Amino acid sequence: MIDFENKTATLRKSFKLKSFDEALPAGQYDIEIDDYSSDISGNQEKYVYSVILHLHPCVSNPGLKRTLQVPLVDLEAVLLKDKMASRNREDPFLEEMMADPLIHLMMQADGYSEAEVRNLHSPCESSINKF
Repeated sequence: MIDFENKTATLRKSFKLKSFDEALPAGQYDIEIDDYSSDISGNQEKYVYSVILHLHPCVSNPGLKRTLQVPLVDLEAVLLKDKMASRNREDPFLEEMMADPLIHLMMQADGYSEAEVRNLHSPCESSINKF
């Protein structure tokens, strides 16, 4: 996932972003938060629309530093897909649900973490399997 404190994003598998044609290798990527501030009714609110992703050097140009401005939604989708692919897919419904960014927003609004939802789901599954 995105670690906003250390400003990194870690991916276990190679990936491709919607806004970039090149397949990027797995690894840890440094990010910069490109935030947009707006003044709504005198209150300062910050919205993060995109991040600047520092790409790994190319083999052909090892000294060339490249960056890519990526919509935050696209990066989060890639990270969730990477996370989902690395898990054991015992329950496809639960894994698909956990890969949906909208579900994560609803869980955050309700005060639930992914671990809590998974723990709530597993006792039901085990009791069903006993019968």
